[in-house]
Amino acid sequence: QAEDGIRDSSVTGVQTCALPISSLITGIEEFLGCKLARCGAATMRAVDPIASLTAKAPSFLIMHGDADVTVPIVNSERLRDALNAKGAKPQMIAYPGLGHGFGGASPEQKQAILGVTLDFIQEKAKSSPP
Repeated sequence: QAEDGIRDSSVTGVQTCALPISSLITGIEEFLGCKLARCGAATMRAVDPIASLTAKAPSFLIMHGDADVTVPIVNSERLRDALNAKGAKPQMIAYPGLGHGFGGASPEQKQAILGVTLDFIQEKAKSSPP
């Protein structure tokens, strides 16, 4: 793990954040300009990604471990449902038994997750104009 709190996963090649939750909350509060408990509904709506979705939403690949207790899977399900309501066609994959950041995944599962991600990116790159 580097000093900046970022560590590289040699299995997936994906960087994950290893900062303490207090540092993450502080960063969010600095971004919002208020303490989370005092931000107010208007501020929270303004930064809610679901509230800003439009019919022109790009392709989404939503991947989530169904045992994630840090960010419950219902958040990804809400995003998927909101995208569907806007006419987008998101792809969502729930990984049984995996936690946040695919915690608990075997090396084989991590390789498969990376493969799905790369396939999605390659498919979208082929169908997008230069």
